Amino acid sequence: MGSVQLREAESWLMDQFQQAGLKPYGRSQLQEVTTTLKKGGKVTSHNVVGAAGDGCRKSKSPVVIGAHLDHLGMFGDAPYPGADDNASGIAALLETAREIHDTLSDKGTNRGLVSQACFVFVAFTGEETGLHGSKAFFKALSKARIRPSSMINLDMVGRLKNNELYIFGQRSLGEDAALIADLCKGARLKCLDGAIDTVMSDHLVFNAEKIPTLHFFTGAHADKHKASDTADKIDSEGGARVAWLAAQVALATAKSVK
Repeated sequence: MGSVQLREAESWLMDQFQQAGLKPYGRSQLQEVTTTLKKGGKVTSHNVVGAAGDGCRKSKSPVVIGAHLDHLGMFGDAPYPGADDNASGIAALLETAREIHDTLSDKGTNRGLVSQACFVFVAFTGEETGLHGSKAFFKALSKARIRPSSMINLDMVGRLKNNELYIFGQRSLGEDAALIADLCKGARLKCLDGAIDTVMSDHLVFNAEKIPTLHFFTGAHADKHKASDTADKIDSEGGARVAWLAAQVALATAKSVK
């Protein structure tokens, strides 16, 4: 946290959010996150936040879609690549944002959804050091008396195998969980059900507050947190299908919010 490279990533993401058609959520695209280090001292980094949907002007129950932009830092003289953990999640977040923005742009078909719904996209900082970004974001929402209707977390979605995607937490959606099976078929994915997992990632902050929460995950592998987590091992086509599915799930759950 607090590195020059992380600030460069924040700046790049701000530009990408704008290109995807997202607007600031509140006063700025950046939310400052200050973390106290175990060895003493403090560092500052930022969540990058964008929004889609006219409902964001007044909605107190947005759908939050997130992924974390930080990773481990340096491996000797070179950075940890972090291609799956979590560059794949950030790539899927951007594609999900584009898909939802394009859907909302069709105002003839989606007039009611455009005027009422709010989708908030967050590239969280400080995940690897203790979910600091997601904790700060939820705290800010609570202060503004905003409670998300649901949260989708995209963490490690770049290594699709046998078209199998884990979607943890489906049961937390209640009746809306029934929507997922058909949407998975549309994405040509075999979605594996499961209770909320305990993988240390940003969805846990929302789940602890009883927010319906989903974690999209293409599976564990031996390269996690190693220098061997490289881009040549990423299934970009599979990641695009995961992003399309995340967008459809978000849209479907937003339609059910009263």
